[in-house]
Amino acid sequence: VVAFNEIFIKAATNNLAEFNGIAISSIFVGITILPVLFAKKIRKHFRMEFRNLKWVFFSETLTFLGLTRSYFAMAGLPATIVSSMTATQPLVVLLFEKIFHKYGADICRDVEFLPKLIPIMLIVLGIALIYTNEIIRFLI
Repeated sequence: VVAFNEIFIKAATNNLAEFNGIAISSIFVGITILPVLFAKKIRKHFRMEFRNLKWVFFSETLTFLGLTRSYFAMAGLPATIVSSMTATQPLVVLLFEKIFHKYGADICRDVEFLPKLIPIMLIVLGIALIYTNEIIRFLI
C-alpha cells in the first residue's frame, strides 16, 4: 500500500505543483477517515479522546510534515531513493517510543527496545546499501 502511495506521489509531482498534490492527498485522507465517525462504537468513546488532544495534534503535525517531505523529495529525486529513505521510518518510530518512555509518557507500553532495534537496524543497513548503489549509478 505504501509503494502505491509513493508511486501516486511521484506521478502527481510530474503533473502537478507540490502544494496541489499535498492538498489533494490531505482531502483524500480526510475522506478515507470520515466513515469511521459513522460507526457507533467509535462515536461512543469520542468524548474520552479529547484528553489525548495534544498527542493528536503532535501526531497529525508529524503526519503532515511527512506527507509534505514526500512530495518535495519526489519532486527532486528518483522514486527509488525516496522509497528507500522512507523505509527507515520504523527506526524513527522506535526512537520516539524510547524517548517518550524515558520521560514518562504513558503512550508506550511496550518498552522492549533491543529486540526491535536489531531487525530495524538490518533494514536500515540494507537501505543504506541500496541508497549507496543508487548514488553511484547516478554519478556514473
